[in-house]
Order: sequence, then C-alpha cells, then structure tokens
Amino acid sequence: METVTGGASRKRIYDAEFHGGTVRIVTEVGKPTPEVVEDLGIHPETLHSWVSWGRCNGSPSSDRPVAEPSPWWAAAKE
Repeated sequence: METVTGGASRKRIYDAEFHGGTVRIVTEVGKPTPEVVEDLGIHPETLHSWVSWGRCNGSPSSDRPVAEPSPWWAAAKE
C-alpha cells in the first residue's frame, strides 16, 4: 500500500494482493466487514466495492464464472 498526498486528502493505493486478501477475509473467512474495516484501516465504501466486485466477477467463493477484469480492476493492480 502506498499513500499519495496532495490537496486536502490522502489517497491510498492498494495492490491487487491486498484487494484479494481483504475480499477473501470477508467472503471466505466470514469476518464481518465492520471488523475488517477497523482492523485494516480502510474506508467502509472501499471494502464494500471490492467485495461487490469480487462477488459479481467470480471470486473463489462466488458461484459465478470468472469474467475478464474490468479496466478499474486492472488499473488497481498497477
């Protein structure tokens, strides 16, 4: 994870491994999202969007087939 500063807010950039691990904590381990948010220090909406994307696009715990990554997810990996 790296932090980009500029202006009034700081934007954190998370790598794909962090995204995937965080989604697995929620979807496979079953840890409640409020606990994950607090433990990892990420914004609740960030976690919600990652989990939603994972569920819609074939995460290991999803019953949907794996789809091509969206441009957003590809950009997040860089």
